Amino acid sequence: MKIEIVKGNLFDLLDNRAPVHCISADARMGAGIAVPMRERFKLEGLRQMELKVGRCYLHNGVYNLITKNRAWDKPTYPNFTETLMDLERMINRCDVPKSLIMPAIGCGLDGLKWELVLPIIKYTFKFTDADILVVLKEVRICE
Repeated sequence: MKIEIVKGNLFDLLDNRAPVHCISADARMGAGIAVPMRERFKLEGLRQMELKVGRCYLHNGVYNLITKNRAWDKPTYPNFTETLMDLERMINRCDVPKSLIMPAIGCGLDGLKWELVLPIIKYTFKFTDADILVVLKEVRICE
């Protein structure tokens, strides 16, 4: 696994990377980075799917991590970790994009702490050949 953390605009750095973001099982995507993700990648189709917390869904080239039931809920660290583990399984077992780009997932409106999230990401993906680019509005590196 290779992980790089940079400052910038996620949408300016997409290249051929698959975006990763957290959403709720109701797929409302009405606030935060989910809004431009929904609009840019036409993710409205997720609303017709039966999404489950703890699962990752690849839709229109975007990894959608289902970390909570409803848009106004807050994810728990166990649900967040379970969802990342589903993404890791998908990357290791399926012919899917392994070059990922993400914001500080779970840390915006969802309220998780980056200093706890980054170690979860590193631990979850340590045995994969994933290439992860994390794009932050400001660089906050936790080693």
